[in-house]
Amino acid sequence: VVLVWFGVLIVSSVLGGDFLKSWFGNYYRWDGLVTQLVFVTLFLCLRFIDKRIWFGGMLWGLAAGCLVSALIAIGQYFLGKGVGFDGMGAGFGQPVFLAGYLVITLPFTWLAITNLRIEDVYKKWLLAVLLFIVFGGLVATKSLAGVALFFVFILGLLVVYKKINWKVVMILFFILSGLALEKYSLDIERGEKIGSGLVYEGRSRLLVQS
Repeated sequence: VVLVWFGVLIVSSVLGGDFLKSWFGNYYRWDGLVTQLVFVTLFLCLRFIDKRIWFGGMLWGLAAGCLVSALIAIGQYFLGKGVGFDGMGAGFGQPVFLAGYLVITLPFTWLAITNLRIEDVYKKWLLAVLLFIVFGGLVATKSLAGVALFFVFILGLLVVYKKINWKVVMILFFILSGLALEKYSLDIERGEKIGSGLVYEGRSRLLVQS
C-alpha cells in the first residue's frame, strides 16, 4: 500500500505544473517528493529491521528531542528571544509546529521513562519533571490547542491507571473539543473580516499541466 501511494506521488509530481514545488516542496517546509522519499525509506527500514534493534533508541531519541525542545522554548520565553511569532518555537520556528511535536512525543517520552529499571520513587519524580517541562514548553508556544491536548493526555493517563472513570474523560474530552472548535470558528470569522476572504493556507496548490 505504501509503495502504491508513493507511486501515485511520483506520477503527480511528474505531471505537476511547478517542478521545484513538486519535487522539493514549499520554501521553509520541504514537503515535496524528496521529503516523502525519506519518510518511505524510514518506514521500510523500520518495517524490515528487527524491532529490538531500533525501538529503544527511537524512544530515547524522541524523549531527548521532546525535553530539549521544551527547555529551549522555555528559555526563549524568559529571555524574550522569539523569531517573529507571538509564541516561542525553539528550533521549529513556528510555535504551533513545536506544540504539535511536544504533544506527539510526550507519550513516547513517558513510555521511555516508565521502562527504566529504577526504583518507583525515582521514576515518579522523573515523570513529574517530564510533565512540568513539557507543560512549560507548551505554555511558551502560546498554543491553546497544545495546552488542551496536554490535559487530554493527563486524562488518558488517569484512565490507564484507573484513577478516573473513562465516561467522565469522554465528557471532558467533548467539552474541550467543543471549546476548541468554537475558538477556531471565531478566529476564522475574525480573519475573514480583517483579510476580506484571506486564505489561511498562504500558498497555492500544485497544478496539473493541461
